Amino acid sequence: MTILVANLGTSDLAVQLKAPLRSLDAESKQTLNLTEAECNQDYYLPIGFDRQERNTEQSQAKLTDVEKIVWGNRQSLLALSLCAELGVSYDAKYRFSFRELCLKLCQQYQKNPDQWHSRLRPGRIWGVIKTAVEDFQVEQIYIFITNQPKFINGQRNFNYDTDSVHLFRLLRRWVKREFSEPVQFIPVKIPRFLPPVDQDGLLEKYYQFFNACAADQILVSIKGGTPQMQTALRVQALASRIPRQIYLEPQLSIADVLAGKPSACDRTSYWRTQRIQKYQTVQQLLNRWDFEGARVILEQWQTTLDYLHASEIAGVEVSRDTLALAMRALSIAVSYLNFDIDDVRQQSKEGLKLAGLPEVHPFTLVESYHPGLNLYTQCRLFWQLQRIADFLGGMSAFYEEVLHDLIEKLGRLVYFDKNKNPDDWFLRRDAIHGTDLGENFLKIETRINGNVKGWYENGKPRDYKLGGRLSKRNFVKALVVTSHPEKRKFCDQLLSALKSLDYWAEKRNQLIHSAAGISKQRLAVVRETDLEGTDSSKINKTVKSSCPSNQILMQMSEVLKFSLKITGTDANYLDLEGPYYLYSDLANWTIQLLDQDS
Repeated sequence: MTILVANLGTSDLAVQLKAPLRSLDAESKQTLNLTEAECNQDYYLPIGFDRQERNTEQSQAKLTDVEKIVWGNRQSLLALSLCAELGVSYDAKYRFSFRELCLKLCQQYQKNPDQWHSRLRPGRIWGVIKTAVEDFQVEQIYIFITNQPKFINGQRNFNYDTDSVHLFRLLRRWVKREFSEPVQFIPVKIPRFLPPVDQDGLLEKYYQFFNACAADQILVSIKGGTPQMQTALRVQALASRIPRQIYLEPQLSIADVLAGKPSACDRTSYWRTQRIQKYQTVQQLLNRWDFEGARVILEQWQTTLDYLHASEIAGVEVSRDTLALAMRALSIAVSYLNFDIDDVRQQSKEGLKLAGLPEVHPFTLVESYHPGLNLYTQCRLFWQLQRIADFLGGMSAFYEEVLHDLIEKLGRLVYFDKNKNPDDWFLRRDAIHGTDLGENFLKIETRINGNVKGWYENGKPRDYKLGGRLSKRNFVKALVVTSHPEKRKFCDQLLSALKSLDYWAEKRNQLIHSAAGISKQRLAVVRETDLEGTDSSKINKTVKSSCPSNQILMQMSEVLKFSLKITGTDANYLDLEGPYYLYSDLANWTIQLLDQDS
């Protein structure tokens, strides 16, 4: 639904004066050199136009000599003609009450609509309403109006005479009669004792309106009202949750006002201001590693730009390529978080196809992707974000992924039936029986499972499942001892670091099954409690060799460092104070890209 939101001010009503120059005295007419025909000309005069706009002088310069006379003497002509006609008093400087004049006009219009309708023109706001109704099919128009007390604490309220309450009633009748389409003219009342110059109070009032507004797109006109009302409307509209906003700005043409024509409206949007706000939000989300939240913000912003482009707002198309690149980079980050490497490869290919890429970009990161490093980095993120349950889950996955990677990198997948059981680790007896590897594994594995000897010697069952991290760890040790004895030192350091994490892996399983919550603070507490002894043999066995909770990440870094030394791979991104692997690259590149756009 699209709505129009506008302020209403004293310049928003023009009234046709019948030959207003005839009300001038003979001396004035002679001084101004007016002819009889010129004195008999009708004009529409705004009853409260007292502001200087940026194009006022240019507009005045385009007037005829007679129009300049009418415009320059509009206050006295209104007093001598319209006020006299309606019985509204005025002072020696031709000043009168705007509120009282609107009330009298409203009363006369209600009595004689046929006589008065053509004489009334909603001045500047008419063009706004006309554009909103005819081009955007707006059916609801919300108008901020003032209706203040005449006296405050016994003192005359000087704002009282400029109130728009009666002007609103008048325009609501006029709009209903003028437009064939159904249009609701809905008042939004400024509280009676809130001065229309109280900026803080007005900001709160406008905030309340937009906070309760259910529209998904709005048209805004800020011309009417006090400068403080204009500021409040603009600020709170931009700060609202409504993504699609177009500002209708009536352009002053004094000749059109005098002729009773609606003002032409420029369609503008503070989309560049909104863009800065969106990009700042994206940066805040990326500082918290919320790649999906940042992507959604940009996706919504792209929808807004499409809407503004379709509404003939110039310049918005320049951000489209930037958004496409940024959203693709963020989508890649989300896929990395989900370990969806197939999607990362596809997204990277599409990113590389986009024109105008800088020399440095994140779409080739997948070429050096390392799953263990990804899991380690995610645990760093979870620790920073206080997501300790996810942290422990990631640590357990990391533990086994390192072992899987070592088995694969050392070329020993041939010992497992991955065709029959692609997701499990069933060790083939016929492949290792009688080999040095088999003998070494039997010796190491017997320490935790006495049944392995019967399997190895008798072959029942044929395959032996490495069902947990300890058996996989033993197999890795047997591999290194047998085939890479020169790396035995690295392997021992790797196993030592892994053993320090055994307790935390067991504790993570216990916490999950008991549905118990966990936090950084509780990690230290539960370890101290378990060191005193528990009913769990697994906990008692592992807790004494465990590292303190604040050293888990350091031990994970050691695990990865020594596993990479065993495979002869460069160990990058392991520094706990350094960049967060590909996530830092993606976040920093996206922020830099958006900074260039803004």
